[in-house]
This record gives sequence, C-alpha cells and structure tokens, in this order.
Amino acid sequence: MNYNELDKYISSNNIKKIIITGPQRSGTRFMTSILSDDMGYKYIDESEFDIWSYEKLKSITMGIDGFVAHAPGLAHLVNEIDNDIFIVFMRRDVADIVNSQNRINWGEIEINYIKDIYRNKFKNHTIDFTKPISEIKYQVWDIEKLNILNKYVDFNYTDLKLHKRWVDKDKRTGFNPHQVSL
Repeated sequence: MNYNELDKYISSNNIKKIIITGPQRSGTRFMTSILSDDMGYKYIDESEFDIWSYEKLKSITMGIDGFVAHAPGLAHLVNEIDNDIFIVFMRRDVADIVNSQNRINWGEIEINYIKDIYRNKFKNHTIDFTKPISEIKYQVWDIEKLNILNKYVDFNYTDLKLHKRWVDKDKRTGFNPHQVSL
C-alpha cells in the first residue's frame, strides 16, 4: 500500500483515530505530520503523553474528532490499544534506522531502556535481544499483530517518497532529531 492508497483507505472508511508507531527513527514523526496535515486531523506528539503513557494519550484524545498520534514509544502496547484506533506500523530498513540513530547520537542509555521494556514484557516470546532495538520491535510486532483486533497496516517508509514533503536522504544530513521537512 502506498501513501495515496492509505490516505484513500482512511477517508473511505471514515477512520478518525490513528496511531503511528514502530521503531524510533523509522519515519513515525514524518508519517504523523503529513497524514495529520493531509487529513486535517490534530497532530499529537509523543511528548504530549510522556512518550510511554497510553492512558495519558487516551485522556488527551477524549472528545477529539480526528487525530493522528506520533507514538513509537507505544509499539509494545499494541495489544492494549482500544479497538477503534487504526494503527499504522512503520517499517524501514534496520541499517537506515541504526544510521539515523547514530546521526543524532541516540545513545545506549535510550536503546537499553527500550530493550529492558521489551525484555520484561515479552520474556515468553522467542526474541533475539542482541539485535538492534528496531529489529526487536519488528520481531515483537510480527507476533503481536496476530492477536490484536484493531485495523492496522504495515507501512514502508520508502513508500512515502512520492509525497510532496519527501526529502531525499542526501538532503537530510543536517536535520535535527525532530525535523520532518526542509
């Protein structure tokens, strides 16, 4: 599914509540930004609900008719998210994610913190916790998505290339960690 097909699917199914999740640095912020703009929905940044708090996100969004929430920190909670919320799970090449993490000096403290969350929550799963955190999130998602009732889509970051706000990789070298356009 490309971006135009996703946009059409959301419109034709009257989807008003959307969470964009997946590994950090997989394009979640960019997707949240363009989708909220294109749909005319409220953009909710992860900082508004303390990155990890689904309960706080629920209280923030109560009564909002149309939102897109930037929520890579909630990827481990997909099986706890209310059924009326559409989930877009971002996929990006793991090497590109690791390069992006290195570019912004995303350190071992952050990575180990997230790995500990996953290690504790998914200790009964067969997950290789020696892999990069993005790969761990993909392993967990591929198991967990089979058990959720939500409508969802796996979306490849590279399928955003045709969007008018796309910026080629060679022009993103000076981007700050939260920058989504020139």
